[in-house]
Amino acid sequence: MVLGETDEGGVAVCVLFVRDGLTFVETQSDRDIKDRLSIAKSVFGLSEGQMLLAHRIVKGDNLITALETLNISINTARTHLSRIYAKTGINSQTSLVRTLLSVG
Repeated sequence: MVLGETDEGGVAVCVLFVRDGLTFVETQSDRDIKDRLSIAKSVFGLSEGQMLLAHRIVKGDNLITALETLNISINTARTHLSRIYAKTGINSQTSLVRTLLSVG
């Protein structure tokens, strides 16, 4: 679950899970997120460009903000995103974030 932004400008993320009727909350640092994305890149066979776009999406950018930050065209961004979806079996940005952060 994306909570918002950290004081350092990173993304604040937590994972909620229930075990034996108890709810647990696990927070993740930016370093944890980068490590998970690195693993996800290998697991799903993402290219460098696809990974850069995925990282921006995980950080909370919409597609337009991400392509402006990465200085790529809308067509390139859409191509990267469609290939990411194909490689991960995901079809929404919300599911993509959840899937990429669950690796590792």
